[in-house]
Amino acid sequence: MHKKMLISLSLTGIFLLSACGQLENANNNIDTQTANDNATITTGRVDDGVYQALLVDGKYQTGVANDIETSSLNSNYNQSNFETGLLRLAKENFSVNEYYFQEGQKLSGTTLKSWLQRKSADNPDGLNPEDATRAQGIQKILEYDFVSVDSEQLAGIVIGIALNQVDYSVDPNVELSDDELLNQGRQAANSILTRMRQDAELKEIPVYVALFKQAQKTEVAGGNFILGALSEKSATIESWNTVSENHILLPTTQSENEATQDGLATQFANFKSQTIGFFPNLTGVTGLAYYTDGQLLKLSIEVQSGYYTKPEITSFTQFVGKTAEDIFDASIPWEITVNSVKGPQSYIVKNVGSDQSLAHIFN
Repeated sequence: MHKKMLISLSLTGIFLLSACGQLENANNNIDTQTANDNATITTGRVDDGVYQALLVDGKYQTGVANDIETSSLNSNYNQSNFETGLLRLAKENFSVNEYYFQEGQKLSGTTLKSWLQRKSADNPDGLNPEDATRAQGIQKILEYDFVSVDSEQLAGIVIGIALNQVDYSVDPNVELSDDELLNQGRQAANSILTRMRQDAELKEIPVYVALFKQAQKTEVAGGNFILGALSEKSATIESWNTVSENHILLPTTQSENEATQDGLATQFANFKSQTIGFFPNLTGVTGLAYYTDGQLLKLSIEVQSGYYTKPEITSFTQFVGKTAEDIFDASIPWEITVNSVKGPQSYIVKNVGSDQSLAHIFN
């Protein structure tokens, strides 16, 4: 039987701070030593797959670059993929059980702002090309820090570099070739790493660097990480590893991608057809599939509803959840958000390893 249970919206996130908003319910997971003992205090966590964030003087510490607007990506889709993807890559290099998370504390906003500009006589540290005829490929730099659980000292850093597929800072806009984009990205990574190694505190700290190719601002699926490398102590990166991830908008018109090859595209088409067939008063059904190394990690579906009464929303939510359970492979984790012009109406999720979905209808 399809069950309907109350769930927290924090289940929708893969970002590490899913636990922060539930501290009052997670006291048993928080370091029980007090600040008076100079002990390490963390947020605790309600999900074993996320980092505990480090608290300083009992408060969450924001990144030192946050006080200065350095740059932003060209869409919220790119921004979301950049932040969540960088955290996923961080977990592959710094275990959630062996490290605490902290927003970047080493690269200031003033430093990043100068690095993101063009190199010039007035700004010799600029990472974008000095030649004004060349497009600017370096758009944003993001730092995540990781503190060892055992030593309670900084033990790892992750640096994300977002690259422009199109330089929107000039008119007309200029598209960068893949060769130019990667060339600028690799050079910037080595420059950043060399500068970080000049800091005595960072000389022997492992640093993982990842290059993100942001999609054009009209692309709803957003961009992907393409290269990554771990530097144990070196000041340059000699060898890069390909990062295989892909965000696919559904329904897809591409003839060859992971969703087409594994049958997800067909399953989604059936789900959309049945949903609209039984509940025609809908304005749209779209999905976003996230793959890494050819494996589907997450399927997010958004349904734009035209229903407003409580019985309508309840009936529709039950139908959508049961239909998704019947159509999508049991191994697929998915989440469905039902929205109207007035805001979210309900949320349904099926997690990995579960054969039943959980649902919440908003008041």
